[in-house]
Amino acid sequence: MIPHLDLLTKEAIHSKLSERFRDDTIMSLKDLPLPQKLKNLSEIAKKIAQAIHQNQKIVVVGDYDVDGVVSCAILYEFFKKLHYKIEIEIPNRFSDGYGLSSTIIARLDCDMIITVDNGINAIEAAKICQERGIELIITDHHTPQEELPEALICNPKLSNDFPEPEICGACVAWYLCAALKDEMKLKVQMVEFLDLLALAIVSDVMPLRGINRVLLKKGLEVLRQSQRIALIHLR
Repeated sequence: MIPHLDLLTKEAIHSKLSERFRDDTIMSLKDLPLPQKLKNLSEIAKKIAQAIHQNQKIVVVGDYDVDGVVSCAILYEFFKKLHYKIEIEIPNRFSDGYGLSSTIIARLDCDMIITVDNGINAIEAAKICQERGIELIITDHHTPQEELPEALICNPKLSNDFPEPEICGACVAWYLCAALKDEMKLKVQMVEFLDLLALAIVSDVMPLRGINRVLLKKGLEVLRQSQRIALIHLR
């Protein structure tokens, strides 16, 4: 027999939940670490801001899973608020393979490539970018190998000052936009993108503690009010 839920008092439930999150130091949005805590992110923001001021062509290369697509969507929506056009490139799983590859670079005509949710092991692709004079910026969350690509890299697993190494690629992309907002002194509400970020946090099965839990909780609130057509149909 399964006991009725009535037998579980509110106090007992509260005690269980409190025990689960007792070690969390990040309990609300105001507790989130600043973008500067992610290694190289401030420098990356400066590079992108410079590219914008010089009207350079920027291409964002993502991945074909939910995390990668959401990462691209967040950057696209952010740059749209800047009234600055960027291109999005999602690799073909069968002809391009995973991540930034020589086949993708061959069809791009740009000054800067920003990877989201991929790139941490793109050694050969980084060399090709150098040869072609393309500035490569890598934002990723996957586990780095011993050898890293010759590029400016932001990865929580390489950021000793960042409290949570297990965040999704879209979260790194969200932080990138926050860093760019600070660098360019923009009036953009980063909470507007949390409906999208919530999808990536769940889809990439991130541990629901600290940063991930706070962003997902707020993201679900934003999602309920979202006017994005796709999310309206999901409700």
